Amino acid sequence: MCGRASQYAEFSDIERRFGPLVTRAKPDAPARYNAAPRQSLLVVRRNRSDGLRVVEAMRWGLIPSWAKDAKIGDRSINARDIGEDGRGLDERPMFRDAWQAGQRCLVPLNSFFEWKKDGKTRRPYAIGLEDGGLMGVAGLWEPWRDPAGRGIIRSFTIITTVANEAMAPLHDRMPVIIAPEDYEIWLTGDPAAAKALLRPCPADRLRLWPVTPRINKAGDLDGPACVKPLAA
Repeated sequence: MCGRASQYAEFSDIERRFGPLVTRAKPDAPARYNAAPRQSLLVVRRNRSDGLRVVEAMRWGLIPSWAKDAKIGDRSINARDIGEDGRGLDERPMFRDAWQAGQRCLVPLNSFFEWKKDGKTRRPYAIGLEDGGLMGVAGLWEPWRDPAGRGIIRSFTIITTVANEAMAPLHDRMPVIIAPEDYEIWLTGDPAAAKALLRPCPADRLRLWPVTPRINKAGDLDGPACVKPLAA
């Protein structure tokens, strides 16, 4: 699974990587080196009215439109490409509406974190692209109207698939990383073409490095020290 990530690139870098983007104003999402569920991250999606790419801040943890409480999003920070019951994203109630509505998105990440078991301890690693660039992680998003009258909350989930050879020593799952040449297919292509992209990226595209165990507790540390390489 992917339950912690970093997104600290300059907004101009996101525009260059995922643009052209349309925004009414620069989204309110601070740089996060140790992002956790329930926090807001910048997400790139397709605008329904004109098909253009829009970037906005969304809450991590998808809240389906039919939910009565936002807490359900805590159970949907990730969406398996194929669930343990063998059903795809287009079949499971939590994600079915978003998939069928074509509400696919890209989450720009500098890195995500995973933990490797070392005896009785778990050692955190950051995982990023080998070239140091931003990765476009596949996601689904959903608008949810808060019954308490606090307006519409847009939230997202990160889609995971089986781990590649680089990730397998840490975990059997990993986020789906979309290649730049496939961004448009993921955001606007037909469902069959989009589903074909739900696969692990080549192992040689990734770089893994150990980081401080202080990231283990969400909120304990957030800054460049979270992604600073430690001696292996």
